[in-house]
Formats: sequence, structure tokens, C-alpha cells
Amino acid sequence: MALGRHLVAMLSSCVLCAVAVAVVSAGWPISVFGQVEAARGARPSEPVYLLIRSDDAGMSHSVNRALQRLMDTGLPVSVSVMFTCPWYQETVEILKRHPNVAVGIHLTLNSEWGSRGRQHRRSIVGR
Repeated sequence: MALGRHLVAMLSSCVLCAVAVAVVSAGWPISVFGQVEAARGARPSEPVYLLIRSDDAGMSHSVNRALQRLMDTGLPVSVSVMFTCPWYQETVEILKRHPNVAVGIHLTLNSEWGSRGRQHRRSIVGR
């Protein structure tokens, strides 16, 4: 059961990253930004910026691969890393190669995976 939830979370993250890359690569946001500028009365010379926020980095190898592909596009990216997940060290290595990426910590108080015993969860239960 836990494996099924893990796979769903992993696939969801991969799909979201893939959709973001595809949408930006296709130029779709540019036309939307033009409509937003017209709606708010902005002049066309005023820049509009897109910052892509990637969540759950470190959740799995496939999430990290999608993050790597997104960062390789050169688009402005912000990342939150889940340090309680099994692939966070790979995420750290990827981020070392991309110093211009804004990085934050994803506060994670629980996990999709079962508890490894009381001695490993003292900080959560307070005992």
C-alpha cells in the first residue's frame, strides 16, 4: 500500500514538471502574459517575469531527473528540497551544479513511508 502511494506521488511530480517544461517551451505563457498586461493596463514595455517553483525535490530519482531537465532549460527556477526523503543527496549534488537556482527547505513532518521505529521519530513525537 505504501509503495502505491509513493508511486502516485512520484508520477504526479514528474507529470507536473513535464507539463511545466512543455508549456514554457511551446511559448504558451507568453500569449497569456500579453493578455494579462492588456487586462491590467500595463504598457507592453513593462517586463513580466515567470518563476517556476519546483516542489518535493529529493522525493525520488525520477523527480530529481525532471528537476535536472527543468534547470537545464535556463529558465528561472526555485526549488524546495525534502531532506527527509531518500533521494535528497542526489538533489544536493544537482543543485551544486546550478548555483543560480533559488533553494528552500520543504518542511516535512511526516512521510508516505512507514515509521522505522520509535528511536527514529523522537523529534516528531517529542519523546
